[in-house]
Amino acid sequence: MRWHELYPKLIILATYKIGWFFLFPIQYPILEQTHKMPPSYVAFLPQSLESFVRKNFVTQVIRFISTKADQFCDRFPFPAKASSPSMLKRLILICFFISGACGLVYEVTWLRTMGLIFGNTTIATSMVLAGYMAGLGFGALWWGKKIEKGGCPIRTYANLEAGIGLYALLTPLIWALIDLLTIAFYRFFSPSFPVAFLFKLSLSFITLFFPTFLMGATLPVLSKYFVTQKKDVAKQVGLLYGLNTFGAVAGVLFSSFVALQHFGVWQTVYLTGLLNFAIFYFCRRYGKTHASVPNSDMSGNKINSRSKVTGDSTVSSPGAFSPAMLRTLYIIFAISGGVSMMYEIAWTRTLAMSLGSSVYAFSIMLATFLFGMSSGSYAFSIFARWIRPDLRVFSALQLMTALLALWGINIFNDMPYYFARVFAASHGSELLLNAGRFALCSLVMFPPTFMIGAIFTCFIQILSRSRPLGTEIGEAYFSNTVGTIVGSILTGFLFIPLLGIQRTLFLAVGLNSMIGILAFFLSRERLGWKRGTVLALIVALLLYAPSEVRPWDRGFIASELAVRPASAMGLTKNQILNSMKEQDLLFYKEGSSATVTVKKLRDNLSMAVNGKVDASNQDTFTQFLLGHLPMALHPRAEDVCVIGLGSGSTAAAVASYPVRKIDMVELEKEVVVAANFFSQLNRNVLQDPRLRVHINDGRNFLLLHPQKYDVLISEPSNPWMSGVANLFSLEHYQTMKKRLKPGGVICQWMHAYSMSPDDLKMIVRTFAEVFPEISLWVSYFPDLMLIGTAEPLALDMKNLEKAYAIPKVRNDLIAHGIKDPAGLLSAAWLFDPSLRRLARGAKINSDNHPYLEFSAPRSLYKDTVEDNFRLLSPFYRLDSFPLIRNLEPPQDKNPAFYNSLARGYLVKSFYANAENALSVSEKIDPAHPETRLLRGIFYYLLGMKERAREILIQVVITSPDWAEAYEYLGLISQDSGKFTEAVNSFRKACELEPENIDHQIRLANALLKAGETKEAIEAFDNILTRRPEDFENRVKRAELIVKTGSPEQGLSAAHDVIKKYPRFMGAYEWVGSILEKNGQLDQALAVYDNMLSLFPNDPTPHINLARLSESLGRPQDMKWHLEKAAALNPALTKVPSVRKLLASDPR
Repeated sequence: MRWHELYPKLIILATYKIGWFFLFPIQYPILEQTHKMPPSYVAFLPQSLESFVRKNFVTQVIRFISTKADQFCDRFPFPAKASSPSMLKRLILICFFISGACGLVYEVTWLRTMGLIFGNTTIATSMVLAGYMAGLGFGALWWGKKIEKGGCPIRTYANLEAGIGLYALLTPLIWALIDLLTIAFYRFFSPSFPVAFLFKLSLSFITLFFPTFLMGATLPVLSKYFVTQKKDVAKQVGLLYGLNTFGAVAGVLFSSFVALQHFGVWQTVYLTGLLNFAIFYFCRRYGKTHASVPNSDMSGNKINSRSKVTGDSTVSSPGAFSPAMLRTLYIIFAISGGVSMMYEIAWTRTLAMSLGSSVYAFSIMLATFLFGMSSGSYAFSIFARWIRPDLRVFSALQLMTALLALWGINIFNDMPYYFARVFAASHGSELLLNAGRFALCSLVMFPPTFMIGAIFTCFIQILSRSRPLGTEIGEAYFSNTVGTIVGSILTGFLFIPLLGIQRTLFLAVGLNSMIGILAFFLSRERLGWKRGTVLALIVALLLYAPSEVRPWDRGFIASELAVRPASAMGLTKNQILNSMKEQDLLFYKEGSSATVTVKKLRDNLSMAVNGKVDASNQDTFTQFLLGHLPMALHPRAEDVCVIGLGSGSTAAAVASYPVRKIDMVELEKEVVVAANFFSQLNRNVLQDPRLRVHINDGRNFLLLHPQKYDVLISEPSNPWMSGVANLFSLEHYQTMKKRLKPGGVICQWMHAYSMSPDDLKMIVRTFAEVFPEISLWVSYFPDLMLIGTAEPLALDMKNLEKAYAIPKVRNDLIAHGIKDPAGLLSAAWLFDPSLRRLARGAKINSDNHPYLEFSAPRSLYKDTVEDNFRLLSPFYRLDSFPLIRNLEPPQDKNPAFYNSLARGYLVKSFYANAENALSVSEKIDPAHPETRLLRGIFYYLLGMKERAREILIQVVITSPDWAEAYEYLGLISQDSGKFTEAVNSFRKACELEPENIDHQIRLANALLKAGETKEAIEAFDNILTRRPEDFENRVKRAELIVKTGSPEQGLSAAHDVIKKYPRFMGAYEWVGSILEKNGQLDQALAVYDNMLSLFPNDPTPHINLARLSESLGRPQDMKWHLEKAAALNPALTKVPSVRKLLASDPR
């Protein structure tokens, strides 16, 4: 017996012996918690190997395995009617559909699991994909030639499926070895970037080569079975390729929407492996009875498939290509494959900004791309009998691909608006929303991918005149795969970073066009008038189309509509653009893994990654507290690691302390560039010599580097973003714990908005599984922080006092109600026992069961803040505070301590907590002046203003130096319309605390309302001197001067606002209005024209120009501007005067 005949029987026996525990993956999750080998492996493998080595009777082993395999197969015979050739062909097609689904399930799961080892960076993902696709290409190339030498295609296909299935069942063991090998390599060699790059590429190739080598073989092998005549090449290969690719669509959707979240990662792999074995069993049984099928010499004459044909032979056929011509065609097809990847990557990157970056959104994008290819391939297989595929048809398909891709570029400009419409139409239905995502993806992707799928089938038919079937498919598949590998790497690392996404799409269109033109001139077929007309029309459209392509509105494409589509409900696109008119796009960069933007809206500076805001100057307290809190709890911290740069504020907070080293890990290098726009906020921390920035995946960095830290801060993006939930997993927390020095502290940011209570409890439960001591802290709800330590958490007042004594720390905290060291504890909410009771019974988010990644996106568009507040609040107890060391006097005799807590709670609007703290303080000392002050503030914030006034008046009588008492008395007077009394109270507060700018702002506004114009302007000037980046007060000052000052003063004030905020439209209206009143109509006309150029989507400039045109005696211009204004805001047509003017004849 020959070895190739033994191979399938070896597979059967191996599966028979070890399959019993793989069939129960829920009972025996392989390597889920640790990297230890399960007992079944330990028991089985050594015994089998020892037995084999000891006997060493190869002949007996071969005979034994053959007998057992045949007996195993004979136990489950198929019904007799399955032997019908037509029926069996249909069943084999079903098998090939399932095979395609299995292939994509493997790709999704293997990319996911290898990303946990290599990191979720663009480089790591590209290396894994390159290894995956290289195996497919080599498999198609080698097996395509091998199948031409003889053998039964069906039995060969069965053996391929068995090999894939066996590898799948062994995947957990293989991945554990990869994990150990990668860690060991980095620990021992500390490789440079080029060495690490080559290592990951080599390991990806070696690891994935065996299964992908077998996967790549399936198409040429089955094509050998199905294609019986030369004329059927396009029909049968197109059918097979289309069906297999459609199976891939099913595999993507099944794995992302069902299997991974409900079964688990390895369980999904096991299930898929069993499907491979089911295919093997069916095809093996069939191949045993039907060893051969009628095949063809590709000239139309039937021959027996057992006849030998050398892989290097060419078939004598009219019009056969020369070797040089074949090489040229393969190069063209490789470029075509590379262009396809350029489209896929560029489309996915752009759609991620418009449709969201969740795992569901990316799965729909991939499924849409594959669906278009499968549809095109299948459709071409049907119409090929009438089209007569040749190089002219191939050329036309390439040019059509370019034309349709070019047409789709403009659609991206409207995609955020389309998604907002889809969101509104879904009415909260997740199914309808995802269907809408698919429709929007199809709008851009389907037409060109339909052509791409047809191109593959057409090319195979063209080659059939020169090469044996298996050889041609293998070589074509290989060349196309090489192109996809090169194209994906160049697009991610070169084209998009250097050219941008839109120009990358233009480049892809150009390459498609070049291929089409080259193929046209390489064609030797006679061009008929019909084909000539079609080609001429396509070329004409392709030459005209670029003139219609508009540059993208980057600010609109990178808007937050994918995250907050509800903000655009009921609005037209022009109204949405109008709402964004004051935004300045300061920075826009399409990096290797994400698009990073920095926008300024008046005083609000924000940074967004793929359209999702990750940092701003409006949530500074959260960013600062993430650094200050763990540093204050660990007074001797020297080495600190921060995961996630954002604006750099957290790193700046850490740098305020006398640390030795700060390792900052950031995934996208363009975020580091963007952080420089926040230099005032982050105190130029990027220039601090103690800070080292590592462009890497945070989880991968901690996994591969043995460095230990005193403080670890994890500040990732939201877990609904694809890949981010890995930073909230059990395994990651275990790694973080290993990287802690004794006494170390971990701080994990999380949020309570757009997150279901179950998901919040899941994160807490997962965190609690690793760290013996945990606590929950809050900056401003719903921003939360988990603190984890290996030892019991010690709250020491001396440590807090030491931290608060640092000027930068004190300045960061004092503006948020933390006016003394004890005030920092007002951020503490739940401690260990309460937090563990809260999380009891929740799921654990792990690598094998990534529940969070699939559940978090479902809450993205839900308002869950109140639900989570109601979840957490009952577990808060003031008496659950641990003992505060070195607090004098002790807690039970220290009203100042509880007053500090109450002040922090009031700032956070935690009124129930503030009431509890004040009650305890009043029990200790009912007459304490600060307690009475805070009680008055408490009543004011609850709306009980008269009661608050009574208490605050008593406070200023007994303690006249409390500036806050005068401040809130002024607010009570102002609310009552007693502006003179309010001015007097605010002036007193300013005298007592002249450095407090909040008192100055309240005084200026009270003077404004009291009609004290001159003094109000002086107060605003004083504010702007100290705080020049204060939009609101600068505008109030200017508006006051415009109303009460001279025209020259008004123009000066308005121009001062324009200089500082050039996107503020109101200032231009002030200038135009002043000029109109002074009779300077031509100058006013120039101002309004400038307004129109700055705000083309706003009707206001048109309305002003219409009014001015009427004054200038230009009725035609007036009506034209009114029509434009009405088009931008249809509600204007309901105004009688406007409707009358629109209906009038301007002549």
